[in-house]
Amino acid sequence: MDIVAGFHYLLAILIQNVAFTSAFSYGLHGGRRQLGWICGTKCLSHLQNVQYGLTEKDKIYHNGGRFRSHERYGQPDSASVVSENDKESINCFLEEQERRKNMQKTDHGDCLASAYLQKRLQNIVNGIDNSQIIDCFGLNRYKSFTYFLDDKELVEQVVAVMRQYRKNLSPLLLFGEPIAIKDNISVKGIPFSNGSQLFDGYRSTYDAHVVQQLRDQGAIIIGKTIMNEFGVGSETVGALNPFGSQYMIGGSSGGAASAVSGNIVKMALGTDTGGSIRLPAALCGCVGYRPSYGLLSRYGISELAAKLDVVATCTNNVLDSIRLVYSMMKPCYKDYTSLENTESVSKGMLSLMSPDSIDSSGAGKGHEMESVNCGQSRLDGIKIASLDPAYLLSNEMIDTVVADHIKEVEATFRTLGAEVITVKPPDLHEMSKKYHIYVASQMAANLQRFADRQYHQSSNHLTVEEMMQKMEATTVQRLKMGIDILRKGHDTEKVLESARDNITSWLSRNGIFTDIPLLITPVSAGVAPEKSGDLAISDTIKDDTFNTLAPIIGACSIALPSLATYNALPCSFQLTAAQFNDVEMLRVAMIYESHIAKNETGGDSEDMKYVG
Repeated sequence: MDIVAGFHYLLAILIQNVAFTSAFSYGLHGGRRQLGWICGTKCLSHLQNVQYGLTEKDKIYHNGGRFRSHERYGQPDSASVVSENDKESINCFLEEQERRKNMQKTDHGDCLASAYLQKRLQNIVNGIDNSQIIDCFGLNRYKSFTYFLDDKELVEQVVAVMRQYRKNLSPLLLFGEPIAIKDNISVKGIPFSNGSQLFDGYRSTYDAHVVQQLRDQGAIIIGKTIMNEFGVGSETVGALNPFGSQYMIGGSSGGAASAVSGNIVKMALGTDTGGSIRLPAALCGCVGYRPSYGLLSRYGISELAAKLDVVATCTNNVLDSIRLVYSMMKPCYKDYTSLENTESVSKGMLSLMSPDSIDSSGAGKGHEMESVNCGQSRLDGIKIASLDPAYLLSNEMIDTVVADHIKEVEATFRTLGAEVITVKPPDLHEMSKKYHIYVASQMAANLQRFADRQYHQSSNHLTVEEMMQKMEATTVQRLKMGIDILRKGHDTEKVLESARDNITSWLSRNGIFTDIPLLITPVSAGVAPEKSGDLAISDTIKDDTFNTLAPIIGACSIALPSLATYNALPCSFQLTAAQFNDVEMLRVAMIYESHIAKNETGGDSEDMKYVG
């Protein structure tokens, strides 16, 4: 059986068994099983029966036969009738939001979603139609979203938040914060597409663990963001880079990055397997934080590669990243990867937040309980390793812009008192190739696994050709690669183990994560490039060159903008630390962020142009 035949065989199994009946049967109602591969690893057999079908809001649009998920949100229903109790809860919610805003010592402005949420809730109380409010606010101006929650769904959240607020003895850390969620994370009752037409019409029947924790801290989920199909690839097609629609945005959490960079929301939740949050954050000038593996539960996220996937955050500053992750750190018994020995990390993150607002540096962004409490503003005595930019440049791994930028970052850390030690990198290309071999095999295996658990009526089968037309070319390419690897019997666990051993050996030889706690690397080979057609797997491997080290060893990593720009495009770098050394990494990141905010003149470059 050749590769193509193997591919067709797997797709035939997929067609025979997949339970996403609504992807093949519009408007069909009936009992459904919960998606097996969307649960935490410990709960693959978790099944739920739920009645659901397509509504008008679930309609999709096609452009030349190609799925355009950013147009799926449609027009939300208006909640014309709201109970008096609900109106009271909404008014109390708005009053509490205003009280908190007035308590801020510095006004750093609201994101667009905050004003939108306030106006929408006021309209609900006053019986004003909200059917055009998303377009009026331009909430999807960067094509970041696949779905916006309607009046009823927002009111339910507000009522729940006020109920939680009244019974909670301590203030909710994220009270009223509008948050966007990547479309591979389950939100109960909300469409879940995983970036694919194959999920069209499916609605999650439960909240991901991290989503429930956000709710418990008072956050308001406003919508789901666009992503690459199944999280595959390094460019989110459809979403626009706020620094210019002609520039690439990165992936697979491109929708999250565009929403944050465009100031639609201040905080967005994504995932990171091999750079999925850090690359788009870097190309859009945001902070992309990949927490240590095991720090946050994966229960309720779509699995790409179980040993590498983490829930990650995209924000405008380091402090908001801390607030988000701290709010979600409660261990989850439904996911064995959610480790319970993270209490010290939680305490450390709490120590980085204090009730006092930061001064003019702006790092705290004027939030309650959210300023730098680093204990110092310098890094005297701290050692930081940095991949030698001259070596990377001479080997064509980065361009001159990134090389010069990394040198500037090193100089800034030296100014802050740190000892920066340049080191020759490991074989990053080989490491990235091994990563992609492992992920491709995991993807193919995962598709087989959830196919085996599902079913749908035979009268609604799709042909192989129809199935392939509904999948993105990048997905099909990666799937073929994974099928071929599995068919040939390669031991991909040994491939991953080999990559991990090589990295560990390199770290040990250089004293990194022992004597030297932090590592500086680029995020990408250059600033955001202009769009130029479909990316090949070789391009994806190159894009991921600097982003696969952390996931292979379970480390934490954070992509940081430096406020430097090239042709009005943001320049970024990343810090990486050992697993569960998140607090030290975040502390150093906050000090760096505070320093450049105080010393850079004017903030954003005058020639930065945003897409209207």
